[in-house]
Amino acid sequence: MKKQFQLLTITAIVSGLALLNACKKDEAVKQYAKINITHVSPDAPAMNFIADKDTLNKGGALGYGSHTGYMDIEAGSKSVSIKNYSIDTTYIDSTFKFDKDMSYSLYVIDSFKKMSSMLVVDDVPSAVIDKAHLRLIYLSPDTTAVTMIRTLGLDSVVMFPKVRFKDVTSFTAINPGVYDMQIRMGELNDTTLLKLPTLVINGQKAYTVIIVGFKGATGKMQYASQAFINRH
Repeated sequence: MKKQFQLLTITAIVSGLALLNACKKDEAVKQYAKINITHVSPDAPAMNFIADKDTLNKGGALGYGSHTGYMDIEAGSKSVSIKNYSIDTTYIDSTFKFDKDMSYSLYVIDSFKKMSSMLVVDDVPSAVIDKAHLRLIYLSPDTTAVTMIRTLGLDSVVMFPKVRFKDVTSFTAINPGVYDMQIRMGELNDTTLLKLPTLVINGQKAYTVIIVGFKGATGKMQYASQAFINRH
């Protein structure tokens, strides 16, 4: 009887260890992507972002013009709900696929009545010595095609021509330096809609400029730009 009890005890221990090892193995194979969430729906309230019951915006409700910065999200297919921060109201339910080791930006865009989500792959090119990379994402809903230009004294150079709402340009290799840029309606010599804050571009870094807000609006909903560093 004693031997039988010892045998049962050993069997239970071995089974427990096997189960523990299996659990550890399952934990070890979890893979992750990176995500940065940005709220750019000008007249929408602050929001929470929920993926499989996990709140992604750990720092609190995300208001217009705010972003989370890059954070881990488990790779695979994820249901992401966008909810009002203070009442149990879901505005958007979307399913996205996140590939391991990839980086993504999730934007809440358009006016509140037309609000939608937009996932962008941040496919940042490899760093190049003495070069930086820049792209433009155009998220102002009520303008026609625009062109981003760089002013150099009295001269102007086209950076990104004829960009429309929801357009995402490719990352373009540029020289480091001080960049004064403008958004112009239509083409190079058309009316200036926006003068961007001076942007200091450093070598081997990657930047995204987004254009947001309503043309002609004032206050927090005004036509404006934001800049993010995708690669430090």
